[in-house]
Amino acid sequence: MPVKISPITGGNSSEVITLNEYEQGRLHFDMHYFKSADALPFEGKDFNVLWDDLSNAVSQFTTMYAVPASDVALRFVHCFDIGTNELYLRLQICTMDPPIMKLDHQFYPLNTTNEAWYEIRQGVFAPTPDKTLLGTEYFDRFYYKAPNSEVLERLADGGLEKYVRNLVLPWEIEIERMYLDNGSPVGAFINFGACSYTEVIPGTEAVLWPHGLVLYLSDSTGGKMLNNEDYISIFHYKGADFATQCPPICHGYLKPLS
Repeated sequence: MPVKISPITGGNSSEVITLNEYEQGRLHFDMHYFKSADALPFEGKDFNVLWDDLSNAVSQFTTMYAVPASDVALRFVHCFDIGTNELYLRLQICTMDPPIMKLDHQFYPLNTTNEAWYEIRQGVFAPTPDKTLLGTEYFDRFYYKAPNSEVLERLADGGLEKYVRNLVLPWEIEIERMYLDNGSPVGAFINFGACSYTEVIPGTEAVLWPHGLVLYLSDSTGGKMLNNEDYISIFHYKGADFATQCPPICHGYLKPLS
C-alpha cells in the first residue's frame, strides 16, 4: 500500500473523497439534476483552472487585507450561462470570524467586510463585478428529480430554502492542504466537479442529493489525482468535498466533527 508521509497525519476523514466516491457523486448528479424539463444536455459538469490562478488570488487577498490564510474562506455560487450552455461558478474570497457552537459543531460565521470576487469557467479565472449569492439563470433553468420519482421540479419553484445555491470551504485546512498533501505539483489544475450525495444534518431540512462540489487536482497533463488507496497524508490523491451548503446552513462554515 503506498504511503506518503506528511507532518499532519490521519486516517479516514469526512473531509476527503476517493475516486469511487467522486464517480458516484457525478453519476447521482446526472440522475437528479437536469437543464429544462426536457432534460437538454449542457456543459460544465467538471471543469478546471490552473491551481496557480486560485492560489495567487488568495495570496493577493491575504496580502491586501493583512489577514492570515487560516481565516480565509471560499464561497462558491452555482451559476449557468445560457449563451454557452454551461455551468460555471462565481467565487467570493472572504474571511471567517471566531467559531460559535451550532448543531454541536464549530460554526465559523463569514465576514465579508473585505472580499474579492471571481468567475470560474473551463480554463478561465477572472475578476467579476457580480456579487450576488444566487445564480438566477441556474435557478430558473435547472430542474431536480427526487429519487423514485419522474417529477421534475424547477429549482426556482422549490424556493430559496430547498435547493443549494452556494457553498463554503475553508482555504487552509482543506483546499490548500489538498495541494500540499499532493506534493505541491507544478503546473497542476484544480477541478470543480458537480456531484450529489445524500446529506442529512440533524435539526435541519437538508435536501437529499444536493448539488455539491468536489474539488480535486489534476496534473499538468490533465490526469486526475484521485484514487482509492489509503495514505498517511489524508488528501494524497483525494479530493475535497466537505463544504457547508446554503441552504440549509448559510453565511458560514460548519466544521466536521472528524
